[in-house]
Amino acid sequence: MRKVLLFIFFSTLSQNSFPADYINGFKGLWYTLGQYGTYGDKYSGGLGTYTAKHLPLAIYSPEAQKTFFTYGGTTSYTENQLLIMISYYDHVTEQLAKPMILFNKEGVIDAHDNGTIQIDDDGYIWVFIAGRYRERNGYIFKSDQPYSINSFSEVLNKPLNYPQPKYLPEKGFVLLFTNMGSGRELYVQSSPDGHTWSSEKKLVGFRGHYQASANTSSKVGFVYNWHKNGNVDNRTNLYYMQSTDMGKTWTTINNEVLTTPLTTSSNPSLIKDYESLNLKVYLKDIDYDKNGYPVVLYITSPSHLSGPTNPTREWRLARWDGTQWLFTFVTYASHNYDMGSLYLEDGTYRIVAPTEVGPQQWGTGGEIAIWESYDEGANWVKTVDVTSNSNRNHTYARRPFNVNDDFYTMWADGNTNTLSRSYLYYTNKEGKAFQMPYDTNDDMCYGIPLDETIEIYPQIVDAPAIQQGYPAIKIVDGQIGETSMWKSQYFPKSIIIDYGEELKLNQAKLHPESGRSYSYNLELSTEIDFSNKTVINYTASNIPQNTNNLEFEPTIARYARLTITGQYQNQDNNININEFELLLNNNDIPSTLRNLNQDLNIFPNPSTNGYFKIEGLHRNASIEIFTVNGVSIYKSLATANSATINTQSFPKGIVLVKIMDANTKSVFKVIIK
Repeated sequence: MRKVLLFIFFSTLSQNSFPADYINGFKGLWYTLGQYGTYGDKYSGGLGTYTAKHLPLAIYSPEAQKTFFTYGGTTSYTENQLLIMISYYDHVTEQLAKPMILFNKEGVIDAHDNGTIQIDDDGYIWVFIAGRYRERNGYIFKSDQPYSINSFSEVLNKPLNYPQPKYLPEKGFVLLFTNMGSGRELYVQSSPDGHTWSSEKKLVGFRGHYQASANTSSKVGFVYNWHKNGNVDNRTNLYYMQSTDMGKTWTTINNEVLTTPLTTSSNPSLIKDYESLNLKVYLKDIDYDKNGYPVVLYITSPSHLSGPTNPTREWRLARWDGTQWLFTFVTYASHNYDMGSLYLEDGTYRIVAPTEVGPQQWGTGGEIAIWESYDEGANWVKTVDVTSNSNRNHTYARRPFNVNDDFYTMWADGNTNTLSRSYLYYTNKEGKAFQMPYDTNDDMCYGIPLDETIEIYPQIVDAPAIQQGYPAIKIVDGQIGETSMWKSQYFPKSIIIDYGEELKLNQAKLHPESGRSYSYNLELSTEIDFSNKTVINYTASNIPQNTNNLEFEPTIARYARLTITGQYQNQDNNININEFELLLNNNDIPSTLRNLNQDLNIFPNPSTNGYFKIEGLHRNASIEIFTVNGVSIYKSLATANSATINTQSFPKGIVLVKIMDANTKSVFKVIIK
């Protein structure tokens, strides 16, 4: 039965109901803005929990004992097609629900279209999906049953940027959002039931603004900045305003009534003049303390560009103490878009944020840490390193509304230099973090403790800017075909590949697309900075080949830098490559199946007769086998120095064999045919 919902002041009626459509695992969206400087893009990486102007992304329901959350997902690790996902964490069973695809953005790859979430008095879940400028409308969806993600109905679609919905008990919704006028302008609407809405009311509009908002049971407030001269890269100043009548009237912190819309940068809502200090202001979070006073988390920076700055970027706190605003320093930041969350509880202020330098030093995010203050933000100490020694930067750590200790913060990771897998994570209040399973067929699943997660190799460490549809990651995806290739333009172009461990190598195979034959330079190193390296050059042969083979002296390496330097008998500037392999030329067994531990050996490989054998085992060594998506499909303990593995129930393709004993851990690839 179609649902027809009537609402006031919106021009679009909804008639759409969406039953459950689930995806097998938590696959986060990877996104790049595409504004590159010396130190990379202005922001990029795993942005499934982006932006700071989307909030809340998660909300705890004590009635259901669940934390419901939304995020930007995607179809597979080689794609960045945006899906608006919804799931929940069950605090009774400590499990995650299989994520549901609430809305397919159909070709959109932009993380600005992510959603936000709310729950009303009756337990219905509302998801507010962002649009982008005037190009794409936003949407509002409502669950068909209380506390359920099984099906949703579309309530409306309209221009809607950076949605920040608030629900005040027994009063209804206050929706803060952005419209495009003379720059980004701040608006508000209210509704008693989510269907009948007031007209749009402009609150602030003097050439552009971003905001972050919060609410109590009786008050809604927000901080905002100013885009000087209409330029988002010139964001500066710090302003605050609040409402106690569902957005009808707005005042300063001292209850001075403001005449809206505010149209000048010098107005009574200004709380800190950063323009005079030549500093940019990047808003992160706001919450209210036990007295109902606002506390604001933000970063100041002298430049909008990525990379080192002088003065250094700073995490800062602004707090109203009842009579004045107090401004304090927390720690240094390495990136303007390092996004964290603020917690005010138990007499302690906490920040969970990527404050530590990550593997992509000047990229968005880093390593997650917890900071605490025991004197209302005057002084801070780092208490927990939540993540460390990661392969990808962790980004956009988000606080659920009405937060519960067991699902305290959620975030995503991603390589900021190239398209990569993006995993979703959560941590409890003590800082014990879990990875959400990237691939699972179960309706409910447990989070994976960080010390039990498995990395998938080889993986691209660095590559040219993404070309949608044919990213560099596909050059090592184990597939050869027209839809699985790396495409780029102009010579030379380089990518860096991490094989996960030091390997003995003596052969390279390049698989060009459409019979092209390329010249390339190969650098091999045990260090990611290539401080020690072996250099091999290959010049295209006179006859184009489907595969270019290169033999060289056996070399120990973990990292390879492949630089394409030319092509054969082609006049364009295109680089099209289906696959690149590094091998140990010993019966053509891929090097990634071998370990420097010469005792271990796996054969036959590929496995074509329903089994393979492992030799060189230590007794009681553990053997565990995973799909390439990380799903465990086999476990056993070695009872002898060799073991025969029956593969008849295994999926076709590549599996990962992890072998652990008291002293070593080895991971091998085996091809099942």
